[in-house]
Amino acid sequence: MIKRLFLAIALILPGTAMAANNVSLSSDVFVERKVARANGTTALVLEQPRTVTPGDRLVFVVNYKNVGRAPATDFSVTNPLPKAVAFEGTSDGTEIVSVDGGKSWGPLSSLSYQSENGEIRPALMTDVTHVKWKFNRSLSAGSGGKLVGTSITNNVSVAYSVGGTAQTAETDSDIFVVDREVNLVIAKSDAVNTVVAPGSTQQAVTYTVSNQTNDTIDVLLTSQQLGTDDFDVAGTITYYLDDGSTAGVFDGNDTQITYIDNLAEDTSVTIHAVANIPTGVSTGKLADIVLIGQAASHGGTGLPASGVGVQGTALTDDSGDADDPTVVQNVFADAAGSGTSDNAADGYHSATDTFEVSAADISVSKTSKILWDPVNGSTKPKAIPGAIVEYCIAVANAAGGATATGVAISDTIPANLTYYSSLATGPATVPAVIGVVTEGTVTGSTCNADGTGTGAQAAGVVSGNLGTVAAGATETLIFRVIVD
Repeated sequence: MIKRLFLAIALILPGTAMAANNVSLSSDVFVERKVARANGTTALVLEQPRTVTPGDRLVFVVNYKNVGRAPATDFSVTNPLPKAVAFEGTSDGTEIVSVDGGKSWGPLSSLSYQSENGEIRPALMTDVTHVKWKFNRSLSAGSGGKLVGTSITNNVSVAYSVGGTAQTAETDSDIFVVDREVNLVIAKSDAVNTVVAPGSTQQAVTYTVSNQTNDTIDVLLTSQQLGTDDFDVAGTITYYLDDGSTAGVFDGNDTQITYIDNLAEDTSVTIHAVANIPTGVSTGKLADIVLIGQAASHGGTGLPASGVGVQGTALTDDSGDADDPTVVQNVFADAAGSGTSDNAADGYHSATDTFEVSAADISVSKTSKILWDPVNGSTKPKAIPGAIVEYCIAVANAAGGATATGVAISDTIPANLTYYSSLATGPATVPAVIGVVTEGTVTGSTCNADGTGTGAQAAGVVSGNLGTVAAGATETLIFRVIVD
């Protein structure tokens, strides 16, 4: 039986990392031993197993590292368990297991086991046949990791002689667990402000949230509007997890969240803070949005991409407590952020991004000129009955603002005037019938009938669309009437 268990130890070493990347694995198997100390106490130590007996508790430790030159993605480590070994869990609880020889996988609590007589019951740890760790994140070149809570044992042996005769060596050991160094980093995603128009809705400023903690964490999200900017956004600020389909761009594929679930160590996600812009805000005005993240324990088995899971509780700093070698303690190592209450080593981090308003500055002018009359023709014509008058409506968008879109004109023809729709009779040089001409230009103070668009007239109302008028541009609508 001892020999069988010893062979089982060799078989418990991890399987090959399942990835199209160069991920190196190293592992050890230890057996827990109680060792009597000279003072009458006992110590729990981890030893390299030479022999094991039924009831011994084995501890498996795995280290992973990307030894390639490119990021490693979607890799996993699978361990089959020999029948002689009973599974008792892992240090961090992020594993999935199989109870049917590797055919189906999931958290143990979600699995069922069918006995030889066909009875189906909830799966137990003793039913586990395989253990798997899935790394659903990118592992940068040269980086690696170790599970938080892994027991580390330091053994010491002192050899000595008395009267030239070797004596039994005195030994001791020390066991401690790796503590959690909490370091959350938030930064704005680009160096420029987000340009918005007054009255626009669902506008986004974008941040990168990075977990530099040596453990998976949840990140609780809040925000702040600073009193040193020009205006506040309207309504509630909401948060969206970027799905990566159009990286860094807020779109309909992104998932609305209130916290980031299970953000693995050395990984980052993109978060959009979304708000509405009030109307009436002038060009150049700024609104600062501070995204605040708070480190929390990771809950459940969800992944950041899902946007859902079990929200963990905020972590507390144990730096002021005495070290407990048996407990994973939290040490806050975050820097101060841009939020007014975000200090160094407080478990928070924050960064500021800015909305910048770019409004269109539209002005309109309407001018007229007499082109022709039935007495003088086109030579110094006067506004007498039968005269033809040309109206020009010019729409100008001042430089330095935003492009105006959907520009539409509606103008009612004044009384005693009739829309010029058929050629007049009289002296030579009778002006042509042009209809309604849009999208023309202006030279100095002169309207040019050079537009390529057309409008319409109905029941004495002239209308036309200019479409888009860029900042610094002027476009016109021209039509002609006859004096009654």
